[in-house]
Amino acid sequence: MEESCPVRLCVAQVHGPSVVVGAQPRNYRIGNARFNRVRVLGLCVQHIDTELKLEYQLVVPDDDQRLIEQGKKSLEIRLNAPPYSIIHVNDRIIINGKTSTKVVAVRKYARLESVLQTENVDALIPQRPGFLSVTAAVLRHYRQFFSSDEEEQSGLVVFELAVQSSSTPMSQPEWSPLVLRHLESNPDGCSAPDLRFAFPSLPLEDLMNILTNLQFDGLVIHVNNKYRSV
Repeated sequence: MEESCPVRLCVAQVHGPSVVVGAQPRNYRIGNARFNRVRVLGLCVQHIDTELKLEYQLVVPDDDQRLIEQGKKSLEIRLNAPPYSIIHVNDRIIINGKTSTKVVAVRKYARLESVLQTENVDALIPQRPGFLSVTAAVLRHYRQFFSSDEEEQSGLVVFELAVQSSSTPMSQPEWSPLVLRHLESNPDGCSAPDLRFAFPSLPLEDLMNILTNLQFDGLVIHVNNKYRSV
């Protein structure tokens, strides 16, 4: 069953859906495109310092998250197509909603074979079954994110990640204009789950407080279980 979720990226230079990568199969329609949740979930836009930065939510197996936190795994491969093709150096990727990483390098390849010949495989897949070759282990792990046909059509992108130390969470006043901007870009309105989907780093209690304050200020209304900008 497909669900509509009007998630859009509020950046003039970038056109198309905003997304987060996940690992649970579920189909979504975003705009006129359809995505499977095993690859796409949503994207969060945040103001960091004085510049507009992008924060991506990437879901990986728990073992991979642990290895990333330990600094043993620093490379991730994805398909060189949106949303991955718009990720740049210095963007931030949150692993499983918990581990904050910074993109320190982005390298693109035509085929997985080139990745294996060039990149540090131990940083890509540090733990692999002893009965599998390196190539077989990488294929087994990453085919969940892209097929061979997709690889041939779009190529691949490798992200080199550096784990960041814990930073001060954004405050409600910092989140509020982002939530309002998101509602303004979706005239049909958004339900609370839609907004949770669009801003996965924003705690639910903070989100509801922001929506209450926006309604109190006369900027947002709540009708038929959807929030709309006025």
